[in-house]
Amino acid sequence: AASLNSPEEIRRRYEAFLKINIHFSIVISLIMFFFVDWAVELLYGPGYERVAFIFKLMLPLVLVKSVLLTPSIFLQNVFGMVKTLNIGSFGLAILDIFLCAVFIKPYGIFGAVGAVFTAYFLYMCWMLWLIPKVRELTPFKILGRSFFIIISFVMIYLLMHFLKFGPIAIILPVLILFYIAV
Repeated sequence: AASLNSPEEIRRRYEAFLKINIHFSIVISLIMFFFVDWAVELLYGPGYERVAFIFKLMLPLVLVKSVLLTPSIFLQNVFGMVKTLNIGSFGLAILDIFLCAVFIKPYGIFGAVGAVFTAYFLYMCWMLWLIPKVRELTPFKILGRSFFIIISFVMIYLLMHFLKFGPIAIILPVLILFYIAV
């Protein structure tokens, strides 16, 4: 990334790297989604099903963190904006600690999940919209589609979980087709 010099080449590489990160994170999230129940039972034994459920709630964070990777690399290596990244990271840490302090006591583990996701999501919004160099490079149409996919997956999962549908793996072909279609 540090060797890129023309604006068109920077834009093309940024978009390609962002797409790869997003698709990779969605695929990894889906794999983790379907195997976390098995992994938790294998590692901890029966009775820890709630851990798998909480882990599944944290999977959208994989997408948010992968979206953050691309602008971070380009800000650091192409534009030399290390100070901006450090200030943002410090702000993220403060916001995360504050939100956890506010939401864990009343909401427990769900408060922690919400706090961490909210902190990272706000950090991502800061990075994508308030840093002009990132905003100019970011293809928001791709991000919108990706978040639509993740939100759809989460809603399908929550419906299946709370409506007590059978094995959740039955929906895998539908999710794969939906992902390819979108």
